[in-house]
Amino acid sequence: MALIFVTGARGAIGRRVVAFAQGRGHRVCGLGHGAWLDDGGLPSIEGWINGDVNSDNLTALATQFGSPDSVVHLAGGSLVGPSISHPGEDFRRTVEGSQRLLLWLRTDAPLARLVIASSAAVYGDGHHYPISENAPLNPTSPYGTHKAVVEMLCRSYARDFSLNVAILRLFSVYGPGLQKQLIWDLASRIHRGDAGIVLGGSGKETRDFIYIDDAANMLLDVVEQAEASVPVLNGCTGRATSITAIAGLVSKAFGAPSPEFSGLIRTGDPLHLTGNIDLSRATGLQAGTPLEDGLAETLTWIQKRLSKEIAL
Repeated sequence: MALIFVTGARGAIGRRVVAFAQGRGHRVCGLGHGAWLDDGGLPSIEGWINGDVNSDNLTALATQFGSPDSVVHLAGGSLVGPSISHPGEDFRRTVEGSQRLLLWLRTDAPLARLVIASSAAVYGDGHHYPISENAPLNPTSPYGTHKAVVEMLCRSYARDFSLNVAILRLFSVYGPGLQKQLIWDLASRIHRGDAGIVLGGSGKETRDFIYIDDAANMLLDVVEQAEASVPVLNGCTGRATSITAIAGLVSKAFGAPSPEFSGLIRTGDPLHLTGNIDLSRATGLQAGTPLEDGLAETLTWIQKRLSKEIAL
């Protein structure tokens, strides 16, 4: 039984990591923002601190529950748009929070294995597809740039202070609990009766959609691979799906016409992001949920969630 600290544990992916880690027989403590007991969708957790990722809060958890065997780091910015409108805040949350964690690990838990939840946004645009982990980084937004900076910090601390780190670059995560991005936004607009929905872009853009449960399990699977060489793995399916196709599936499920597209590309959005899975598959990582099944679960959850909000 290992002790795992999860930063950003209250987020949609974080709470899945907590639940699956406990299902594997591990003890779990979390750090992030919000009260743990005010949401019926939260799993149980051994220890929780409502606050930033910093030395005081990490030390408080370790003092009460013990030094962690591993840390899954999910705290930080999570969207391209807010990183463009508020780049300083995104830097503070993503880069400064990660550095504070690395500093604490160096002095207080140097043997712990650290898993960083990075993003395909570090790849940016202009790559051959599917993208392998050794592709040049070319982020096109502050969000992607800040994730790339965190990766550089991890390599530095692993090299200079012998920390054990692994990086999982998550692609387009979707699933129950995620109240953001295309699927949630489109379903919400359809549910409230918006007419003539127009989405940005051409619709020909493609993404590699990975179900939230697969992403959470991958983060836990990568723990054992954390080492001073800082292995980097893609968290994806290896399958490209066009925005037109995913929007059509969402619209069909709600009995609505497919949306139109404006043709205007949003700043910071690459045209195509699909990952190569050769390395992740060779190391035992697998995203086994078919898109059709994961999308059905997601839309069922969204319908229940939106209906509940209307009832309130």
